[in-house]
Amino acid sequence: GIRCVVRAGGQVILLGSAPDPEIQARFEALEAELKPSGRAAFHFGFDEPLAHLVYAAADSIFVPSLFEPCGLTQMIGMRYGAVPIVRATGGLKDTVTEGENGFTFESSEEMEHTLESAVHLYQSDPAKWKTVALKGAGGNYSWENSARKYLTLLELYEYSSD
Repeated sequence: GIRCVVRAGGQVILLGSAPDPEIQARFEALEAELKPSGRAAFHFGFDEPLAHLVYAAADSIFVPSLFEPCGLTQMIGMRYGAVPIVRATGGLKDTVTEGENGFTFESSEEMEHTLESAVHLYQSDPAKWKTVALKGAGGNYSWENSARKYLTLLELYEYSSD
């Protein structure tokens, strides 16, 4: 995944850590492999001020979470204009719509293809990329919006129960 972006001439910043020690060790090995390229930076741990600088500088944000009950990362990234590339799980699939405001993948097998598609769009059609980014930045991901949707569902349920 990350290698694909670096091979295509992109730059990658990893900010955070993995809860699983095995995955964390893989990130550390990837850091050692990619650091000489000058196209990858890794910061293990979380730093809120740095996170906002990363969001502001990013063209895209990659969220490969296996489980994500809500997903704030993609919403913050979209607000900054970064196009999300996310695993279609939990709150990520609720807020990111393939081809409209970001990219999604279902499995690890699909992940590299999705990253390649995103990189291709970024490099070959900047106007379309900008459209996707602006759609995400202008989205309404507020609780008020979610509450309205739930009320609509409840009203439909009540109507169908009568």
